[in-house]
Amino acid sequence: MPQKRSDIESIIQKFVEALKQQGLKVDKIILFGSQARGDAREDSDIDLLVVSPDFAKMPFYRRFEVLGTAIARVREPIEPLACTPEEVQLEKLSKASFLYDVLARQKTVEYRL
Repeated sequence: MPQKRSDIESIIQKFVEALKQQGLKVDKIILFGSQARGDAREDSDIDLLVVSPDFAKMPFYRRFEVLGTAIARVREPIEPLACTPEEVQLEKLSKASFLYDVLARQKTVEYRL
């Protein structure tokens, strides 16, 4: 059975807490994909865009380490992407990117923290 919105929100809160425990300041989380559209299946993951200014100081491999550590702590099927606020703004201008599609064309749910 697909997860209820309240379950998703609880998982997101735990994930954000796991990120904060690593010293990451999270500006916002954007839920996208099947969970945001409301057509998730039992085996659907939770697609998240994590927006943090702290990612600007990190090489990409370090971003993946931080996200992976948080996923391991939460132990839920989370598929996160990491972006800075500036990267989000640039992607909104680029009409040929995956993030543009997510931000401009897909149904999303934004959590400001």
